[in-house]
Amino acid sequence: MYEQHFTSLGLSDRCKIACTTASSLQDLMVGCRQSDEQSLFTCLDRQEGGDSCCSQSKTAECMQSCKDIFRTRFTPTKEQRYKVIKACENDDHKVLQCLKNLIDNTQAETTQETIDALESGGCGPPLPYDPMWQCFLSSGRQGAPASAANEVSRINQIGMDSAKLHCCQKALAPKCRRLCQLTFSSDWAVTRDDFETDCLSQINELQLRQCLDDVDEPCELGCDSLSFCSNFNGRPTELFRSCTNQADIAAHSDLFIWQEKGYIPLPGFNLPIRNVSKCSPEAWHAVACTLQIKPCTTTTHGNQICREDCYDLLTQCMDWTKLQSSSHSAGSLCSKLSPNDITTPCISLKPFLEPSDIPYDGYKITHPCKGNPCNSSQVCLLDKTQNNMFYCVTGCPLGETSSYMVPVDTYVRIPVSLTQKGCLKICYCGASGRIENCQPLPCVTYDSCNLAGRQIDHGSWFYVECNICSCFAGEITCTKKQCRILGISDDSYTSLPCNCPPHYVPVCGRNGKTYPSACVAKCSGLQDADIEYGACSNKIFCNSSSCPSGTICVEDHQVCLSTMHKPCPMYKCVNITAPCQSDQPVCDKENRVHSSLCHLIKSDEDLAYQENCLIGLLTSILGPRCSSAKCTPLPSDHCQPIVPPGACCPICSGSLRIVYSRKQIDRALYALKGKNTHFLTLRSILNGLQRLIKTSQCRLSGFLTIETDLFITIQHVSRKPTQIQIEACHREAEKITTLIAAQSHRVTSDLGLSALTVANMAQPDTSGSSYSGSGRSSLYLIKFTTIIVIYRYFF
Repeated sequence: MYEQHFTSLGLSDRCKIACTTASSLQDLMVGCRQSDEQSLFTCLDRQEGGDSCCSQSKTAECMQSCKDIFRTRFTPTKEQRYKVIKACENDDHKVLQCLKNLIDNTQAETTQETIDALESGGCGPPLPYDPMWQCFLSSGRQGAPASAANEVSRINQIGMDSAKLHCCQKALAPKCRRLCQLTFSSDWAVTRDDFETDCLSQINELQLRQCLDDVDEPCELGCDSLSFCSNFNGRPTELFRSCTNQADIAAHSDLFIWQEKGYIPLPGFNLPIRNVSKCSPEAWHAVACTLQIKPCTTTTHGNQICREDCYDLLTQCMDWTKLQSSSHSAGSLCSKLSPNDITTPCISLKPFLEPSDIPYDGYKITHPCKGNPCNSSQVCLLDKTQNNMFYCVTGCPLGETSSYMVPVDTYVRIPVSLTQKGCLKICYCGASGRIENCQPLPCVTYDSCNLAGRQIDHGSWFYVECNICSCFAGEITCTKKQCRILGISDDSYTSLPCNCPPHYVPVCGRNGKTYPSACVAKCSGLQDADIEYGACSNKIFCNSSSCPSGTICVEDHQVCLSTMHKPCPMYKCVNITAPCQSDQPVCDKENRVHSSLCHLIKSDEDLAYQENCLIGLLTSILGPRCSSAKCTPLPSDHCQPIVPPGACCPICSGSLRIVYSRKQIDRALYALKGKNTHFLTLRSILNGLQRLIKTSQCRLSGFLTIETDLFITIQHVSRKPTQIQIEACHREAEKITTLIAAQSHRVTSDLGLSALTVANMAQPDTSGSSYSGSGRSSLYLIKFTTIIVIYRYFF
């Protein structure tokens, strides 16, 4: 029977009764649903952890002071901390270490109180050049090792699996968050079993489990070449975690075992079932394949079978005579196996009860990196210059046991604190395939936001009028779209941010972006000192002193995402003394391809952009209004027409709009200390997003809009794409949207992508007004050329 203060934490009457009569945790869980009774189970976890810590005490005084820590559910006071340290410091170091790991550290006093105490105690004012104060003020920073003699082990540096450490903050229960952090930092062998049993088997920790699954088996498009699970073949636009021959064999084995043993092993109990070869055999076949092949939902990447399918199967095929507990029903069992919320996306078995109707050779979609054709120390990347081709580069695993690798010459973020969320460091993946050169990032607190008296949770997004906003670490970021406001006539509404007049007098921002006017530039946050009149493409940034001898300066305009990025790189220094390497194709302003910048220079041509030539010349010449624009027909009747912001004509693509946090960019710039800041440019972020795409025929491009968000398009390279090919690129866009929304490790571990907070799919324009000219007569054709400028920033 649990104590009275536990009972008071129960929310439902049924749970309070169970808490009064239960003699074990299993008895309690019969009447208390863990997902609904978070306070109760958190308190129980705390007491269980406290008993484990205090039982290691060697003295009665240490044990008593330890137990005092856990008498309430609140953080221990300064006096309690001092008492337990004094009582246990001599002989009971294990107790203190256990308490340190178990209890979230909170400041015993503020930094200012500490400084005041030192100053009044005779240390003098806190002068930054005083050696003592320098040591004190920098003592909390975790820098890189000073020398090889002080080098820490790789496990201490990046953990067992730092990719999975990013998932730990998704745990609902504090105990699960702690076990997750211990498991993937250093205590794998000690905590893994408890973590599996107490956390990953709980339906309320679905987000945590799904995030961890995404590290080992990300959801990717397409499934073919299966034998036993042949109904899963021929699905090029559906997502799967594990469409492999090994999973196919495992599904066959599972179904055979269920039939032989007459039950399905589940966490905590065995589910007795009737003969699966006679009771709904096709459905059980689909269940076995679903559990192994793991199809994903498009919006959440979830893998749970729908409650309706679970209920139907258990109602028909459950062997109730062999069930030990009479308290179970089909509904109660399915509540542990399927999502509780009926609005949560789930996997229906119905599509997999019969073969796909898409012919195998009818879609011409390839995924050359599927199954990782490279060796175990390399990362597979798609070759953007050729369809259905890939290349292998050295990679760095994010931990001693991590299956997730990042390519060389990239920066990653790694969590560093077991007790405080939001503390990370940035590290570089070097040519040797090792994580190195780590530097601490300023810690952030994942606070909620306040808007007009309304509290908004960290990580959520919402609309303010027609603008999409995000709350990230207490910061609200919104797009700058001009909404139609009652009382403003159509004649005075311009649709430009801040309702700026539709005058095209271009200015170049210090961030490298051309704005149609100074008004629009200032609306985006730039100051007078940050802008110069004239388009950035017309500016000359190379001069005689830009590059060292032996190299030549080449204009290479980029767009930076923060005004703190000073200077925004606008040129490259290319070595012309060494033989040219065909490492990166570029396009000149005459629409000709060169094998590299070096080849372009020796041909005495001007750089247009770094990529194979995709379209004609770029232009910033003012032309007629959109009403006079002539748009080319879309390449297929199956296209969903998307009109990019500021454009007159539609394109055929899967498109999304992304809101990013400038403060996150600023924190990263601070940590880089002025070096390698090109990793935080728009081009670098587009490269990071392209690496998320696994369909070789889909190409990503994008630009920074005048509404301060990123517009991203993913288009098929074919001039006449089929419906399936168009849909595949649309699904790739949806996949990126979901990864950003879920803050997947593939987003949060990448330095540039970690600034992306919200992504929404762009909605197709089906009215036809956007490309017939009506409704946009106030906009100039210069905005139509934005669709050309998209490719200006194509890597």
